[in-house]
Amino acid sequence: YPLASMKKIDFLHWTSYVTIIAVIYILIMTIVYFASGSFSPQPPIAFNTPSAKSMTTLPLFQNAFCCHYQIANVYRDLKQKGETKMRKVTAVTSGIVFTLYALVALFGYFTFTQQLELNSNLLDVFNKLAGDVSFVKASNYLMLACMIAHYPLPCFGLRRTVESLFWKDVDAPTFWRYVICLIIIVSTGIIGSFVDNISDVLGYTGSLAASCVVFIFPSIFSFMVWKKHGGKVRLAGSIVGATVGLFVMITGLSCNIISGAID
Repeated sequence: YPLASMKKIDFLHWTSYVTIIAVIYILIMTIVYFASGSFSPQPPIAFNTPSAKSMTTLPLFQNAFCCHYQIANVYRDLKQKGETKMRKVTAVTSGIVFTLYALVALFGYFTFTQQLELNSNLLDVFNKLAGDVSFVKASNYLMLACMIAHYPLPCFGLRRTVESLFWKDVDAPTFWRYVICLIIIVSTGIIGSFVDNISDVLGYTGSLAASCVVFIFPSIFSFMVWKKHGGKVRLAGSIVGATVGLFVMITGLSCNIISGAID
C-alpha cells in the first residue's frame, strides 16, 4: 500500500531483478526435475491436438508483455535517457521474458503434461507431485517475494489512470490518492480470494485488456503519428499491429468462452 500510493516510482530495476531471479530459479528447477527422470507423466504427452483451448494460450502469453502502462516510469528510471536506449531496453527485456517464459512453459508441460490443464499453477503441481522438498519451498518463497515486489506496480499504474480521469494536469490531492489506492488494493484482493484458477482470469483479461494494451492502442498511436509525419513502415506496422490485436482479442475471448462452456 505505501509503495502503490507514492507519487512516482523510481526503483523498477530492483523489481525486475527480483522477478528475473525468481523465474530463472523456477526454470532451472523444472529442467533439473525433468532431466532427473524421477517422474511418470500421466497422461502421456499429446502432440498435434488443436482445440479451442489452443487459442486460449495467446491471451495468457500476452500478459507477460503487458507493461506499456509503465513505459514512462521505465524511461524515467534510465540513467542515459534517449530513444535509442529505450529501444534497446525494450528489445532486451522482451527477448529475456519471451525466452524464459517459453522455456518454463515447455519444460513444465513435458514434465507434468496435461495435469497442468487441471491446475495451471506450476508450483502447486510441484508441491503435490515432488513432495515437501527444500527446492520447491525455496521457489514458493521466491515467487512470494516476486509478487510482493511486483504487485505495487500495476496498482500504481491503475491508480494514476483513475486519477487522470478526474485531475487532468495536476496531481490528485493526497487524501484521494490514498483512498483510490486503498479501493484498488482491497477490491483486487477480494477478487483474488475467490479465484481458484488464475488462468481463467488471465484468459479473459488477456483477451480484452492485454490485446488493447499490447497491440491495438500502440497501433492507434502509431497511426496518429503517421498522419502527421508519414512513413510507409509506420503505417504498415499500425495496420499489422491492430489486425493481430483484434485477431487475438476475438479468437482468445471466443475460445475462452467455448472452453468454459465445455468444461
